Amino acid sequence: MSGAVARLAHSRAAAWTAFAVVHVVLSVIGLTSPSMPLGDVTIVYRAWVEQGLHTGVWPGVDEPWVYPIAALAPMIAAHAFGASAYVVTWLVLVLALDAALFALLTGVRGPNDLCAAWWWLALLALLGPVALGRIDAIVVPFALAGTLLATRRPAVAAALLAVAAWIKVWPAAVLAALVIVVRERARMVAAALATSVLVVLVPVLCGGLPHLASFLTTQSGRGLQI
Repeated sequence: MSGAVARLAHSRAAAWTAFAVVHVVLSVIGLTSPSMPLGDVTIVYRAWVEQGLHTGVWPGVDEPWVYPIAALAPMIAAHAFGASAYVVTWLVLVLALDAALFALLTGVRGPNDLCAAWWWLALLALLGPVALGRIDAIVVPFALAGTLLATRRPAVAAALLAVAAWIKVWPAAVLAALVIVVRERARMVAAALATSVLVVLVPVLCGGLPHLASFLTTQSGRGLQI
């Protein structure tokens, strides 16, 4: 029995099968549960995008916002097929990002082989459907990929983590830690700064400079951000 379990643990086919099952099950529960674990997506994120499309007033650009400005990108992307398909499009977007991360995790060969991939998948399953229905579902693949690539591709890692930090603040702490421990820290800092400039360029050109840092103080009384 232990030998069969060990073979499954080292099987990429088994890992990808489990990946598909976990995402399908979490998506179905999220779409059907009366507790609305995808409520942030269906109610809050969609409303922000609908507001921007209908009134021209975009959060983070025309008014203060709780998130860094790049959080708008996945929220707008989920509207690609209209409001009625918003939550399904969001889930497909999360699936695509998670699949890219899982391919990276299962491609890492070392003494523990697929250990990290299985751990991440298990933790995702334990979190439940809420793991797919928050802006962090977009951020985690960027942050984990950046961490995995830090020693091999420090500039790419820093760029990924900078993008993640401009979606939700917490990956900035990961980036700061890596800058301390990775030898090619100058390349990481340069890549992070260059990526940040590119991320904020469009909103700044659209007049969003006054609200660019509004996420630092908005809702600070609830202890949700910095």
